[in-house]
Amino acid sequence: MKRLITVLMFGMLFALSLPLLADAASKQETQESKILINFLESMKNGDIDGVIKYVNDERFESTKRLKEEYKLLLFKDKLVEYEIIENKENNYFIVNLSFENGGVSKVPFTINSDKVNINSESLDTDDFEVIKEGEDLTIRPLHTLCDWHFSARNQGSTFYSDCEFNISGTSSLDVLLTQETSISGVTPGIVYSVVKKHWYGDDVWGSRYVSGTKSSPYSTTITGKSDSFTGAQMRFETDTNSKGARYEGIGSVLK
Repeated sequence: MKRLITVLMFGMLFALSLPLLADAASKQETQESKILINFLESMKNGDIDGVIKYVNDERFESTKRLKEEYKLLLFKDKLVEYEIIENKENNYFIVNLSFENGGVSKVPFTINSDKVNINSESLDTDDFEVIKEGEDLTIRPLHTLCDWHFSARNQGSTFYSDCEFNISGTSSLDVLLTQETSISGVTPGIVYSVVKKHWYGDDVWGSRYVSGTKSSPYSTTITGKSDSFTGAQMRFETDTNSKGARYEGIGSVLK
């Protein structure tokens, strides 16, 4: 009789503990889902700092390199929509990603130590599938006239883009850019000019001064003096600062 009572009591305690175990598992799953959603929302909104906060990408050896690469990838693979379609395990999710270039892919994500974990083998699985190929924007992201990427540029310096382009039928150009300094607290300022460079000086078509840290792609317009200009380049003039901060940035002149 005592043995029967003991078995019954153990059974009751086990039954009572099941909701607690299920609730704990649910909270864990919710936490990991939240990490993934925060990462995807940051990527969708072009929030570089948010992306870095929630990702551990083993392909890049430093945070600086990670930041540089992700800024470029935001142009190439601009996320517009996502849908979590399956949660195979607490930390393993399958997500449909839709991109601005029209592409759609089914992508697996693993959450470890409160981070989305990415490495060189992340897509080496049957769970990854390209559902629809997007338009190839690798060479000219967002259909651009000119692209640039600079880093470790001195304060108070002047330099130029490698690319050249022509302007025809418009007196204004849309520009998408990022700009930052190497020292926290130093506000970057750069004059962006469209010029035709000569050995005797620069023929300036138009300029725009941009002040402030722009970690995510920032849109501005440069208005010029005519609707026709050939052999143009971008010229960059960085502000001076007392701390010797260096400049980095990427950008494009859009068609």
